[in-house]
Amino acid sequence: MSEHPIVHLDSCLFIALFKAEVGRAQICRAIIEDASTGKIHAGISTLAIAETRRPLGLEKDVSELLLQPFFRKSSLDLKIAKLARDLLEKIPGLKGADAVHLATAMDAGAKWLMTYDTQLLKCNRNPFVGKIEITEPSRPWDSQLILPL
Repeated sequence: MSEHPIVHLDSCLFIALFKAEVGRAQICRAIIEDASTGKIHAGISTLAIAETRRPLGLEKDVSELLLQPFFRKSSLDLKIAKLARDLLEKIPGLKGADAVHLATAMDAGAKWLMTYDTQLLKCNRNPFVGKIEITEPSRPWDSQLILPL
């Protein structure tokens, strides 16, 4: 049995996909495909469901994708709320929703938090976020050797 990396996906990834943003939608689609096939464990905060909606001109509701069973959904509970509050106090410029996504990823033990949010990207390597890597959507697990346990 292989250990699959945990990747937390911010709302930005889904918005880029459904708006078909040039230079972004293709990698977002590939990451979701990796999640749907079990290559990675993809986590999302249920906050992403509230933050995303049907882009203009699109008939399908974005939340249909977010509700798929291959996404590990984490709700905002007291533990995550307190961690998010602590992050807001320690990291200047961090916004509430971003702190919730970051706290959710940290609580889940994610190796990566994927986002296009510039303020959240600035938190990468901040001592208060631990070992999680905050990065633009990519597929770093493709270049890493994953050994069996």
